[in-house]
Amino acid sequence: MLLSISNAACIISFVLLFFLNKTNRANIYLIIFFLINSIYGLGSHSIVYSKSPFLVAILFINTMPLYALSGPILYFYFRTILNGGDARLRAWDYLHFLPAFVLLLNVIPHILTPFDYKMEMAEEVIRNTSKVIMIDQPLISSKLNFAIRPFHIFIYIIVCAIMYFRHLKKQHESLIPVFKIRWNRNWYFIFLLFLFFTFLPYLIISIIYLLYGAVALSNQFVIMTINVSTASFFFSNLSILLFPKELYGIPFLGKLIKNLGDEQSEMENDIHFNKKASSFFLAPKRLTEISEAIIEYLLENPCIRSGFNLSLMSLEIQIPKHQLTYFFNDHLKITFNDWKNEIRIAHFIHLLKNGHAINNTLESLSQSSGFLSRSKFTNAFKKSQGKTPTSFIKDLNLD
Repeated sequence: MLLSISNAACIISFVLLFFLNKTNRANIYLIIFFLINSIYGLGSHSIVYSKSPFLVAILFINTMPLYALSGPILYFYFRTILNGGDARLRAWDYLHFLPAFVLLLNVIPHILTPFDYKMEMAEEVIRNTSKVIMIDQPLISSKLNFAIRPFHIFIYIIVCAIMYFRHLKKQHESLIPVFKIRWNRNWYFIFLLFLFFTFLPYLIISIIYLLYGAVALSNQFVIMTINVSTASFFFSNLSILLFPKELYGIPFLGKLIKNLGDEQSEMENDIHFNKKASSFFLAPKRLTEISEAIIEYLLENPCIRSGFNLSLMSLEIQIPKHQLTYFFNDHLKITFNDWKNEIRIAHFIHLLKNGHAINNTLESLSQSSGFLSRSKFTNAFKKSQGKTPTSFIKDLNLD
């Protein structure tokens, strides 16, 4: 299974590289991350399953500095995603590479040893895999290296999660109602979740090893923990295949076409723009300017007007329509129509909670929120809240 995972990670890296363009510069880091995963999987497979002295001699110890790059590369990927695509490294960023540099110094003596010696060591490791963590190295012992590595990557995963959720909260609190955020539909969240369950078991194994020694690694609980880590490792690599927008830099057009409905022409324009998205990019500064303009624009509550659309919004805030489309689809990760409906539904719920349902019908309240069609309102409400307006009102005890 590890061999299949490693091959898949390698293939995904080349797919990401092939479709790399200026609109998804963050994928540079994702390519490196998947390649490191691929090398790690091949190294583990060579020791545990293939029993190939040649592969072990190449991948064992020599590649250890690469594993210390996983955390920083993951961090740079999420930072680039959150800052609008600016993939450049700053002067202080190179401090993140310090652990990898220390490990490189640690393995240089081994790298310089004759290949025959490496083959002998590889055969010894294959005969007794516990010796993987017993081989001494000049600066940091293999035992300490084995124990620290999962702590290192796990800290970066937690930091990336905190960065991501803070960004979402800040981004959505003024532009999209808070209840709209659906973490389970976002690949970044899914990716972090799988990474969490990949390296948490690894962390647990390291703690067990530090407390009870190498003999504990053959315990059934440890073996089960390793299986959980391997399964999560598999899904973390393949999860991106379910999100063509991230993999290829294009939207999942089939879903958009399916939901065109009465707003077909407006969404067709968005789809036409998205087909050309590979040649279009907005700088972080411009994204911030658009965000601030929309926040100020929302103070007038324009979304509840019955004729409100993207063209009208573009005209009133003096921002080109194609820039607004990019802002919603690529930056906020939501279509304009879904964004507009969420604002309208938030207004409808506000009316309910302030007692307007007592003297007004459901239809009049939906019209006051900008919906001219009862069916459109019901469909949008169910998509947002997961229940019909009537059920929602009953749950609020307003009927």
